[in-house]
Amino acid sequence: MRRVRDGGHLAFLGSPGAVADAGTLSTEALLARLGANAGNLMFQHAAPRLFAHEARHLTTLSGPEAEAVLADARALVFPAANHLRLGTDWTGLANGLARTDCPLVVLGLGSQAPSADGEAATVAALTRDPSVSRLAAVLAEKAVFVSVRGTFSQRVCEALGLTGTEPLGCPSLFLNPRPDLGRAVAWRLGKAREKGDAARIALAAAAPFEIQDQDEKLAAERVLFAGTVRGNGLYVQQSGGTAAAAMARGTFAEVPLSAVLSMRRILAPEMGLDDFVAVMRRRGRLFTDAARWIEAVKPFDAVFGTRLHGSMAALAAAVPGVVVTHDARTAELVETMALPTLTLAEVVAAGRVEAMLERVRFDAGRFDAGRRRIAAGLAAAFARIGLAPAEDIAELGR
Repeated sequence: MRRVRDGGHLAFLGSPGAVADAGTLSTEALLARLGANAGNLMFQHAAPRLFAHEARHLTTLSGPEAEAVLADARALVFPAANHLRLGTDWTGLANGLARTDCPLVVLGLGSQAPSADGEAATVAALTRDPSVSRLAAVLAEKAVFVSVRGTFSQRVCEALGLTGTEPLGCPSLFLNPRPDLGRAVAWRLGKAREKGDAARIALAAAAPFEIQDQDEKLAAERVLFAGTVRGNGLYVQQSGGTAAAAMARGTFAEVPLSAVLSMRRILAPEMGLDDFVAVMRRRGRLFTDAARWIEAVKPFDAVFGTRLHGSMAALAAAVPGVVVTHDARTAELVETMALPTLTLAEVVAAGRVEAMLERVRFDAGRFDAGRRRIAAGLAAAFARIGLAPAEDIAELGR
């Protein structure tokens, strides 16, 4: 059995969950630092908290600083995302991982959703993609442990030759250490239901320009945006390109008028332009610090949206974070972690916040039992490879 090296610290590939100099960067430069998605900050913030070892962070695998950190690291931890997908060139990442002599620990690896032709066609396309195949081969060679988002991603890994993975969801499930988190979230959900349409929600927003031609996603996003506006909530953008991110960030000088008009047409076609801009100025957010993101959603009654990590920020704050499932990728995460959920169709049918809250499906007992099971799985896996889990993880998994 492969194990990590003797040593003191763990090296983590990625940020510590925040971009320290975000205010000095253009939105384009900021998105590049975020890996084009601010949601990455949430699992990067969470990953070091799974271990009882010192963490040192690397944003690159090359150069003297990286070499020094990796030289005496026990392992390189790669908090992954939806990396097994088409349309992205992973050559640089794969080559960097291949060059290091450090044992590799991969957390939360996921695959893209099946295409319209089904899972078999998606897996076949991924296995034919040289960039995805190369990344999977490097992980298979270097990794001493790989956790994946769910059983769909596990099947994709097996088809790519990456075997022995464990479906343990996302590290962000443990940002809040309390063992009865599900019960706390259920209590908050009950209180939100009592408020009905007066409940204040935050929207974990979809990328607007990506959904404009997808009728069901567009209809659901408009319902959610309207509820956010009525309740003076937050519109939290994670990606969506420079214009959408700049609007949410409040740097309007970076946004051409044509993009503002397009976003209004997508999200709220009945709203006047001045009103739409005013809403975005007051309520738009693009977070560059995961801890501040979690703090920002604490006052709200619930968070809804198609973006997983916006909902995980809410759960970290013991606020109902409702994942609106729209593909197998989100569905497998909801299933693996027993998250609060609605479908796109349910959001559209509900129409208003009160009805959405009533339709949310959440089993607090299953959620808490699942967290204990996943924590036990992580603790056992870490022990097998020579690492110690954080005290919270060890305690929860007993």
